[in-house]
Amino acid sequence: MKYNISKMKQFIIDRTNIQASIAVVLGSGMGGFCDQMDEVILIPYKDIPNYPESTVLGHAGELAIGSLDNIPLLAAKGRFHFYEGYNIKTITLPVKLFHSLGIKSLIITNAAGSLNPDLRPGSLMIIDSHMDCTYRTSVTEPDEYSGTPYHDQTYIKLAVKAANQIDLAITKGTYCWTLGPSYETPAEVSYIRSLGGDAVGMSTVPEIQEAAELGMKVLGISTITNYAAGIIDDTLSHEDVIKVSAQVKDNFTNLLTEIIKVWYYKMAVKIRPEVEVIADDIIAIRRDIHKYPELGFNENRTSGLVAEHMKNLGFDVKTGIGKTGVIGNLKGNKDGPTIGLRADMDALPIQETGDVPYRSLHDGIMHACGHDGHTAMLLGAATVLKQFQEHLKGNIRFIFQPAEEGGGGARYMIEDGCLDTVDEIYGIHLWNYQKYGEVGVKDGPTMAAADEFAITIKGVGGHGATPQGTVDAVLVSAHLVTALQTIVSRNTNPLESAVVTIGQINGGHNFNVIADEIVLKGTARAYTEDNRQMIKRRMEEIINGISRTFGADIEFTYMDGYPPTINNETAYEKLKFSAKKVVGAGCGFPYLSMGGEDFSYYAQEIPGCFFFVGSAPTDREFLTIPHHCSHFDIDENALLVGSSIFVQLIEDQLISSQ
Repeated sequence: MKYNISKMKQFIIDRTNIQASIAVVLGSGMGGFCDQMDEVILIPYKDIPNYPESTVLGHAGELAIGSLDNIPLLAAKGRFHFYEGYNIKTITLPVKLFHSLGIKSLIITNAAGSLNPDLRPGSLMIIDSHMDCTYRTSVTEPDEYSGTPYHDQTYIKLAVKAANQIDLAITKGTYCWTLGPSYETPAEVSYIRSLGGDAVGMSTVPEIQEAAELGMKVLGISTITNYAAGIIDDTLSHEDVIKVSAQVKDNFTNLLTEIIKVWYYKMAVKIRPEVEVIADDIIAIRRDIHKYPELGFNENRTSGLVAEHMKNLGFDVKTGIGKTGVIGNLKGNKDGPTIGLRADMDALPIQETGDVPYRSLHDGIMHACGHDGHTAMLLGAATVLKQFQEHLKGNIRFIFQPAEEGGGGARYMIEDGCLDTVDEIYGIHLWNYQKYGEVGVKDGPTMAAADEFAITIKGVGGHGATPQGTVDAVLVSAHLVTALQTIVSRNTNPLESAVVTIGQINGGHNFNVIADEIVLKGTARAYTEDNRQMIKRRMEEIINGISRTFGADIEFTYMDGYPPTINNETAYEKLKFSAKKVVGAGCGFPYLSMGGEDFSYYAQEIPGCFFFVGSAPTDREFLTIPHHCSHFDIDENALLVGSSIFVQLIEDQLISSQ
């Protein structure tokens, strides 16, 4: 029979405007997976022009078109077999139709019989190789297929990763295809088993091979519903297979859902191929730096590693910039602007508690904010961009900065000339408050000014039973703490964020002694310089007022920290343009915090843009691995995103645009 794929495609397009890149072929008894889909449109096979119908129990015979966790998805609930009287063209028809609809990745599932007593019914198996045991081309030996294009290890690893994320046991094995219709004879099963097969069934292989030939990424999953003939004494009917499929529905559905999510976000991110080649090196650098963390202005080993790497690549390298910083210059063959790319290198004084093989070897010091990753990403980008040197219409300055964590290393780098001749600068931050595949960036204020203050209240002490004649410093402090909170609630525009936090209150002598001195310490945060100055002014006014009210002497010390980080609009647009080429729709508004960042000093000097790369570990609950915690870690795939964005930015600004 001849099939008009174009006519079938148009029939479906006329009924839905969904544009999916992933599809699923569901085997016997597995159509219940579609119950998880949203806004599902069901199209029976019999309604599709010239489309055959499935005659097998457990195959619903319809297309499901909808979404799963906002991911567009197509699913075929039922397939076709030789033993139904269909030929290879019909068996592979769902694959051809999916391909015509723009599907790039296909998951093919089946119910299979186990060839191994240890592979029990109810198990789930990723197909990492297959055998054609139909003997259509040979009467002596089956054809065996493994590796790409049929079984892409990248996608198999992603499937295993998805299973691990939901704590689901899964195995990998070889699937063997026979013609049926009986559930294989004991003699046949014994022979197939001797060849190394793990599971056997009467479908899937033609679809895998057709999908691969069409250039689709394909993954096979077997639900083990029974033992093949002769493995154990009992045998199962097809009705029994359907029952077992129903029993493992939850595990199957959870696995398939997680795989689709992992695949979708992996496909949405377009890692630069040059970065993919050195992915293992980038991760290894990050882990090396993580094992040997160094505090601000003591990054001697780290800066040495950076300098050596850059020198080996052939960069013009300068060390000792900003005390322990490093800069590397890459000069293009033609004149043009100089773009600065910045990474910070310092760690934090925290004892690491995470159980990872690259755990800190320096007691009381760890990389708990991702600076190890920042350094690795920029070194990865430098490795790739060196290959582009002859095409550059301008120059690149790679800035590896010390002491971001409170030391203000950026100021020292600037004083030592790191921005000389640089026209614009870009900084990156791994961000566990966003997921892999997301990039957070905005114009204007991006991180807050981070200032510190101390307030010393000096009163007149006395006995707790005779308060007359005293000036109670505790009482004064209580009024002061409350009054200072009105700065945010009554003096700040509600649409603009600001924070005044009292983090310490120290003072007093005994339970029955009126305190003569209390010290308050805290931090003030604001996204704009105007609000920053307003907070400082209002604190002084409130403190002076309360001092007069209670007759206390109050000393106020305000220490300017990092200014607010304010992204230049033009630099922001350039970064967003390039980032979208890497993460697509994943580039958007960042998860903001009132944290401070000394990239702000660079952005005060020249146009700059600071952006965030989602790095939340996918094997743990979202938002449970915050920055500056003792068990901090990242999704290392995010490193490749960061390197790719740096590379894409330079290509767009210094190669493609001129």
